[in-house]
Amino acid sequence: MVRVPALMIFFVVLLLILTVPLAKADTQSSDFAAHVTSDGIHVSVSLEIVQNLTDIQANMTLPSFQGILVGANASELETSLEAAIRSKVSSASLNQVEFQEAVSPLSNSNTQYLNLTLSYNIAGVETSEYGIAHVDMSWKSWALSSAVALGAFEANKIGGYMLAGAEQIASQPQTISINNGAIIIRTTFEVSAKLVEPSSFPHSVQSLSVLNFSRLSTPVSSWDWSSDLASNSAIWSFNVGRVHLVDIYQTTVESGNATRQDYTLSYSLRAKVTAPWGSSAQEDTIISSLQGGPEGLMADIILVAVAIGAGSFLYEKRILHSRPE
Repeated sequence: MVRVPALMIFFVVLLLILTVPLAKADTQSSDFAAHVTSDGIHVSVSLEIVQNLTDIQANMTLPSFQGILVGANASELETSLEAAIRSKVSSASLNQVEFQEAVSPLSNSNTQYLNLTLSYNIAGVETSEYGIAHVDMSWKSWALSSAVALGAFEANKIGGYMLAGAEQIASQPQTISINNGAIIIRTTFEVSAKLVEPSSFPHSVQSLSVLNFSRLSTPVSSWDWSSDLASNSAIWSFNVGRVHLVDIYQTTVESGNATRQDYTLSYSLRAKVTAPWGSSAQEDTIISSLQGGPEGLMADIILVAVAIGAGSFLYEKRILHSRPE
């Protein structure tokens, strides 16, 4: 029988560990990203909100504006944001809050864009024992209901700018008959993906907050998992899809056929949480040594390789040597 030296097995296994990726890395961009590190959690948010409500009601236009909150100017936002996050995890604390928002002029196609970015660091949500950290991520589904003043612009409760238009369209007949009933046009309203009566539509629009991430309440352990050896990271991703803040649907029925035109204020939301390689998730808790990096990865590789090498050596010594020649 041909005997394979234990040392050769050791190096073959080590080579495989070093060259074969553990999982396909998640390379898609994220609108809400939280990066868990040894010095806290770094969060970045980037949303592109689009609206074409103006195409059905001209008074639902947002004012064109651009502004930024940073440093001392962001202190009021930091206080409100910290309170919102503390409603989820009471021990949380924030710093380095930065916020920017820009609203484009109305285009020729009656489309308008609101782009916002928000970044902050969060601490106080982890406990550590025997070098293992338990990081509470349940704060991620925070919602800010208070106003955010960005100069003369209200950057969070933007529905106030659309109130007059909402009142006007809600006061109009919701069912219109044309050509003695040959054509029927019906208008329906939804706010935050919920059907509302015309009488409630203006108030629901006015109460809107764009800084609302309650849709991220699904536990991290239920998100899609992947890993990236290049950055030595474990990654959890969650695609919420299209978040509809306001929808006006106009359905036209003619000769038994129905067509629908949608007017909406909405954005796409994809979230991602990254942590050091080797981290795991239990419900909304990330469990990690918070070391990660090349050192942590190499330590794991060496331990696994040594264990396999030792096992191979014992196999050769105790099993192969016990067989008759």
